[in-house]
Amino acid sequence: MVTKPSGVTISGRIGERIKAEIRGPDEEAVDAMILALRLLKQNDPTSLRRMAQLYERLPVESPHKTYFLDARAKINAQLDEESELLYERRQKKTGKVVYRERFTNRRVLDLLIYGERAHPNPKLRAIVQDLRKSDVTSVLLDNTFNIVALEFLDGVFYLQIQNAALYQELTGKAFTIDWPTSPPVGS
Repeated sequence: MVTKPSGVTISGRIGERIKAEIRGPDEEAVDAMILALRLLKQNDPTSLRRMAQLYERLPVESPHKTYFLDARAKINAQLDEESELLYERRQKKTGKVVYRERFTNRRVLDLLIYGERAHPNPKLRAIVQDLRKSDVTSVLLDNTFNIVALEFLDGVFYLQIQNAALYQELTGKAFTIDWPTSPPVGS
């Protein structure tokens, strides 16, 4: 996922249907990312919330502990920022807006993870299905998801570096991180 930038092309001519296409990671890469996101977002032992709780309880003072906790707070702040996506549901007969929501970055992740791909929530699924009715909103949703997920992953990589540094500080042993040197298979 990290190796393929995401983008959108929207084109059309008067009197013709608008075409919208997305560039970016393939479905397999997105599915892998969603699995990782779920493990980091839910209240599992591997969630960022649980990791932060462990870090807060560490009886040591270390810049790496501080960096980890600060970065986790920044990740949450970024997730709580508003995205560019504005969702409006209109009454069919009158066209009057009956529901309006500016999606946060966190909401975009939740919509695709829990509204479409993994253990779907019926309320979230209904919103995603509504968004998927238009090619334009569909690709904008996917593109926003890709960008937000990449930013989240970037933050997680930083946390991984702080974790390895703290491990070395506490144990005196190096914690080697094997960084991928080539794109994942299938991307």
